[in-house]
Amino acid sequence: MYKLMVVDDEQIVIQGVQFIIDKYMEQVEVIEVARSGREAIEKIEEARPHIILMDIRMPGINGIEAIREIKKRDPAIKFIIVSAYEQFEFAKEAVALGVTDYIIKPVNRFKLVETIKKTIEMIKKEKDVKKRELETIEKINKVTPMLENGFIYSIMMNQEFEDEINLYRELFDIKTTGGYMVVIQFGEGDDPKKQVNKIGAGIQSQKIYESVKEILKYKTKCIVGPIIVNRLVIFIPSYEHDEALDEKEEALHLLKSIGRQIEFISDVNFFIGIGSYKRMEQLYSSYDEALKALWYNNGERYLHIMDVSHYFDKSLNKLKDLKENIIRQGKAGNFEQMTLLGKEYIHLVDSVDLNTKAVGLIQNQLLEMLVVMNREAMDLGVVENMDKTSYSFVLDTGVGLAEVVRRSIKTLLDIVQHIEESKTQGISTQVKEAITFISANYKVDLNLEDVANNVAISPQYFSKVFKEETGRSFIEYLTHLRIEEAKKLLKENNLSIKEICFEVGYKDPNYFSRLFKKQVGCRPTEYVKEF
Repeated sequence: MYKLMVVDDEQIVIQGVQFIIDKYMEQVEVIEVARSGREAIEKIEEARPHIILMDIRMPGINGIEAIREIKKRDPAIKFIIVSAYEQFEFAKEAVALGVTDYIIKPVNRFKLVETIKKTIEMIKKEKDVKKRELETIEKINKVTPMLENGFIYSIMMNQEFEDEINLYRELFDIKTTGGYMVVIQFGEGDDPKKQVNKIGAGIQSQKIYESVKEILKYKTKCIVGPIIVNRLVIFIPSYEHDEALDEKEEALHLLKSIGRQIEFISDVNFFIGIGSYKRMEQLYSSYDEALKALWYNNGERYLHIMDVSHYFDKSLNKLKDLKENIIRQGKAGNFEQMTLLGKEYIHLVDSVDLNTKAVGLIQNQLLEMLVVMNREAMDLGVVENMDKTSYSFVLDTGVGLAEVVRRSIKTLLDIVQHIEESKTQGISTQVKEAITFISANYKVDLNLEDVANNVAISPQYFSKVFKEETGRSFIEYLTHLRIEEAKKLLKENNLSIKEICFEVGYKDPNYFSRLFKKQVGCRPTEYVKEF
């Protein structure tokens, strides 16, 4: 049964509508009447009609004002306007408010019945739409945990899912391109490495899983995996900060807030390990850091990877960054820079606390560098029969890892020397002059047009020739030159980072810091600490 309310200051109209409804509309009942807009507003809370038949011209609060107020209280109510001819402009204003239709007085039986039926159909359709929306939401709610679990499992197993990243971002409405991983470990004991009764703790945590998940989702946008034995893995989307310290403090503040809520709902013991920000395709690295934060924890409830770096050998991470730089400089044929990097790599290996994992990692790095540089040399056609060179010595640590590293670096330098000779032989006089000009003026605001004008060729042609002969674009060459000079100044440690930024030709210290990290693998502040 659909409930109708009639609002009109003329009793004859109310009686007429009542008669028509009672006689011709079995599914509609007049449940309330009102003689003014104010009376209608007062009765609306208790009456709760589906449809209101509203006159416009009434004493006190008119129909238009009453509609506005009632819609604030119950937007779902449908309105049908009753209007006299001279009030037609008022009726148009009411229609603009979203009323279903209007009827001209005197009320015509057929028009009234037709309009109410049309309004009822509208109500039915809206109910159907809401029902389908609820069903869709219910289906999504059922499948979302499975999708979240799949996402978390992909990260934990270090699977490549770059092709699915954008799909996951769309499914979970993730606006960022990265974030950090968190692992909550449940168990008895004050040391996460020595916790006992993991199975029992896992059962306890399963009981509060939904509550913990609600807390996490309420506090921040995140993707929550299942509890595996006694661990819960979470991905928290975030933006990369200019300073790693800010990133750490923000993450700790959030997780401590979440932890307090977990403590409030349960007395189950837990520890939280937090990884650093990574792009989505590199989230396994953040997950690995979160696990390390648990493993190297000495009893702290919350621990960020930045706070446990002194517990494990940072040299292994530095070796990875150094390997990337060696490959980059090697491909460019920078023999002098490669010599310095090779010495740095040898020195760094000597400082590593060697174990089976560390030795295997170093061997893999050496093989990767040799294979990549071998392929580069072959593609350039600068060395014959390089593909027949055997690198089996890398896997033979019988002579000692230090000797294997030194032999590998020497082989790499031989390859890069051939690459450099090949590239320098093909450099024209104009490009050599350009390189000299860039070296002399890199500290000032320098652009491609300035260099091209100095060597008297068009910017377009200069850009093409410079890239072909040096293997780098103008901006790549300039950036490399500036960053290498910045590294020298940082090692000397006589100037502040801001002063070095200006000294090498940049005006924005924040931009300089981001560019330095992109080129070197760490920020200037971190680079200084290494020396």
